[in-house]
Amino acid sequence: MEIAKLNIIETNQKINTIIFEMHRKGVMDEITFKYLSAKRDLKPGRLYLLPKLHKLDPELIESVQQNPTLYKNVRIQGRPIVSLSGTVLERIGQYLDKFMLPAVLKQETHLRDSLEFINIIEKLQVKPDAYLVSFDIREMYNNMSHVEMIGAVKFRDDGFFIYNEGTDVEISQFFEHANRQHALLKFTHEKSQTKMQFLDVLVFKGLRFRETGILDLTTFRKKTENYQYLERSSCHPSSTFRGIIKGEMLRFKRCTNDPVDLQTQYALFSERLIKRGYPKNEIKTVMQEVTAKQRIDTLMVKPKSVLQYVRRKASEAVCTVLDHIAPGQSSKLLDLLVEDICNNNAVDKQNESKDELLNLILRLYDEADSNALKMQLLSIISTTSLNSKSQLLELKPGMSKWKVDQSRSHATRFGVGTIQTEKTPNYRDKMDKEKLKHAMAFFLDPNFIQICSFGNKDLHFDNGDVINIPQVVRRTCHSALIHMYKTVCTEADFTPLSDSTLFKILTTCSAAKRSNLCGLDNITTDGTFAIENLIRMTETLKVGIK
Repeated sequence: MEIAKLNIIETNQKINTIIFEMHRKGVMDEITFKYLSAKRDLKPGRLYLLPKLHKLDPELIESVQQNPTLYKNVRIQGRPIVSLSGTVLERIGQYLDKFMLPAVLKQETHLRDSLEFINIIEKLQVKPDAYLVSFDIREMYNNMSHVEMIGAVKFRDDGFFIYNEGTDVEISQFFEHANRQHALLKFTHEKSQTKMQFLDVLVFKGLRFRETGILDLTTFRKKTENYQYLERSSCHPSSTFRGIIKGEMLRFKRCTNDPVDLQTQYALFSERLIKRGYPKNEIKTVMQEVTAKQRIDTLMVKPKSVLQYVRRKASEAVCTVLDHIAPGQSSKLLDLLVEDICNNNAVDKQNESKDELLNLILRLYDEADSNALKMQLLSIISTTSLNSKSQLLELKPGMSKWKVDQSRSHATRFGVGTIQTEKTPNYRDKMDKEKLKHAMAFFLDPNFIQICSFGNKDLHFDNGDVINIPQVVRRTCHSALIHMYKTVCTEADFTPLSDSTLFKILTTCSAAKRSNLCGLDNITTDGTFAIENLIRMTETLKVGIK
């Protein structure tokens, strides 16, 4: 542990030195420098293994379920995961991800998600004897050097293509050639003329393909899927359970083009939800909401993504035209054009906004119900730099010269558009400090609250003060917490504050009423350890009986 601490300190010092030099030379701006060099409690990275149970042979899984002692002879593949949360590299990784992700999204071969994949398949005309091919790279990132990792945005771990014209032998020769390009990186592939799985979609040649030449789609599920949906008895908001139902049903609708197949999936999904404690009425309500949508609506890209695409294409077109006018100077020419347009628009808008503001203030002046407010509004437009006395009298018929003089006097004494200085209210604190301290010590006990690893919130007090604190989750409802506190006070012979005051304290010190979903990544590992312990205990009992 001491060696790990020394390594963390040494690595952090090296990183801070590089960041400081980049900031000193002007390569890094002030905001980025403060973000990357912020002091915080650092800890070493945590390595754990995520088992790939879906890689196992289904027959082998059934045999292990029948005879658990056979698990010792099973070799399970796993993906090593290094958690960098709280380490020296956490913020650097977040910073790089922010700027590398747009570069990845611009590549034509990049698939953002299964929705984009489905939209591509829905537009393709495929020949009857075409091959469906998916490929993968074995242990890609484990077999890449640091230099190659810098260009990792160019690489793809999974891929899919349709071979319209060719033979099975040509596909095999293609991957044999690809496997000779790198000493360690090797491709594995699957090919079929009938069906192929990619992401969470199963592509196959069904009824629609025979009629239109467009491939059929349905939802793909791995053989190891056991449908362990979140139990309805879990302490989550009702919106969470509705979101699970709606999200899965929308996924079925996107991934399935056959209405009969879709209804079958809805029925099976409903049965599995009922087994997990979901009421039928809740499932039926959400299902009616989903079935009312057309499938084409679920395949539409979000407007934000479309807007970004159109904006990017327009920018590229404008820069191309300007580059022909001034080769190599398109960016500077665009800046000059934008600056001229902005200046012209600014002058026009300034004149328009001045007239609009003047009319707005005069309308508010007519609607004001107090002389003090009218004086305040009139002082804004009565200054000699904006309007003369004759102009004001012309704009507002019936206004006396005395009112104009009084408004100018008000602007001189108190300021333009300001009201007369009022006394600052004083807040009296009638609460017993000792009782308040005793209650807060109980309410802020770690047994009842939990600080989130991310997020902040503002506490607003009656006197107008605002304090920014980390996001906090309160794991006990207010009434139960106050009941426990009063029980403790009774046992300690301590007189607490009144119930209404205690409720007001908890309301002011508000917190989220949910549980942090921490440790979910360790469920598979903990389950494996539990099975090993049970088997070991069984063997021990057998020896003791003998």
